Amino acid sequence: MAEDVITTGGSVREVAALAETYGARVAGFAALAERGQLEVQFPAPKFVLLRLPLITYPPDSCPFCDQGLPLVKPGSRPESGSRLQAPGSRG
Repeated sequence: MAEDVITTGGSVREVAALAETYGARVAGFAALAERGQLEVQFPAPKFVLLRLPLITYPPDSCPFCDQGLPLVKPGSRPESGSRLQAPGSRG
């Protein structure tokens, strides 16, 4: 399985599960970049070119919210309970 950016690993796991329902065997995972403070674990080897240990905050403990700064949710799709990043953060 290959992905451009891994954040939580959710999308990659969804596609891997779908592929496995059709009889495929996932031998490994690859990504151009992985962002986040914690490294995402998969049930097969993972290869990443660039690690970006970006800080994310849950909405209830966001220092930017406390300052009244607007937040932008990065990513390609909305997720329930997603974590937000400060404006200007790459993601």
